Amino acid sequence: MGGTAVGTGLNAPPGFGDQVAAQIARMTSTAYVTAPNKFTAQGTLDRMVRAHGGLKAAAVSLFKIANDLRWLGSGPRTGLGELIFPANEPGSSIMPGKVNPTQAKAMLMVAIQVIASDVAVTMGGNEGNFELNAFRPILIDNYLHSALIMADMCDHFREFMVEGTKLNEAKLKDNIDRSVMMVTALSPVIGYDKAAAISYYAIDHDLTPQGGRAGQGRVGGAVRQGRHPAQPHPPRHRRRAVGPPILLTCRTCKESRRPAARCRSAGRR
Repeated sequence: MGGTAVGTGLNAPPGFGDQVAAQIARMTSTAYVTAPNKFTAQGTLDRMVRAHGGLKAAAVSLFKIANDLRWLGSGPRTGLGELIFPANEPGSSIMPGKVNPTQAKAMLMVAIQVIASDVAVTMGGNEGNFELNAFRPILIDNYLHSALIMADMCDHFREFMVEGTKLNEAKLKDNIDRSVMMVTALSPVIGYDKAAAISYYAIDHDLTPQGGRAGQGRVGGAVRQGRHPAQPHPPRHRRRAVGPPILLTCRTCKESRRPAARCRSAGRR
């Protein structure tokens, strides 16, 4: 305000920008001031483009969160089924007993809309010509719309999905027990080849990794040193690099041996 066409302030009443900023501050209880350099403020719409870019980045994160929840709660029998969603609706219109992830789907659609609106904001920011930026209305409209629908959807997503979602602990335990990737924890103990043999045996015979260990019958007590995936892992200690053995020549018998070995003839190290 107060810069007129290109920032010169030509034909604007004296103090117009300051007066408008003060009035807006009183109406909104927020500290507004007029731009000190109106040429810069009116030369580009970069600030508005960056502001909506922040909304788009949040939409990308929310899209992934909602999509992950949707897949983790897919089921009840043939999906992943690791999460139990609150039944906000009676169920599917054609599949009785099915709980649809409606809030997750709504979040996905809002995220898509915000991402699409960012294209309009980007193109509007591109369309500035020299000191004039006539596409400001499309940026303002899309920013306000994106901020409104995303804030509203976040409230609904939290209230009607996140807060009521529970872990399907029985399914999680079954998935962990049957996961053949548990043998990864055995690799440092029994070696990669034996761990792989257990994995292949368990897959071929539809067994748990524990059943695969028993079927192999040649791992012995070393498997007890393996760690269950649900247990916290201790900090790893750096292993000392193993190189070729160091050999020294004995002055008495002239034989090559390790530094700690005893000389056969002299009986000393």
